[in-house]
Order: sequence, then structure tokens, then C-alpha cells
Amino acid sequence: MTPSLLLLGGGGNLRLVCILFFFVVMMIAHVDFSFLGSFLR
Repeated sequence: MTPSLLLLGGGGNLRLVCILFFFVVMMIAHVDFSFLGSFLR
């Protein structure tokens, strides 16, 4: 998306970005679910 990522280029970096993005999404989902669990109890 950003020119800097395109300048870094390559499949390896794109795969790393996807893994990091997935990790961040899972962390946010884990925090949301733990917050909802504590809120419902």
C-alpha cells in the first residue's frame, strides 16, 4: 500500500507484514474477548 513497503519490495517482507498484521489482530481480539468476559461476569 505505502511506497516505503513497495520500495522494500519482495515476497519475504510482504509475508512478514501479513504475519505481523495477523498477530496484531489476534492480540486485539484476545484483549476484546478477555474484556467482554470480565464485563459479563
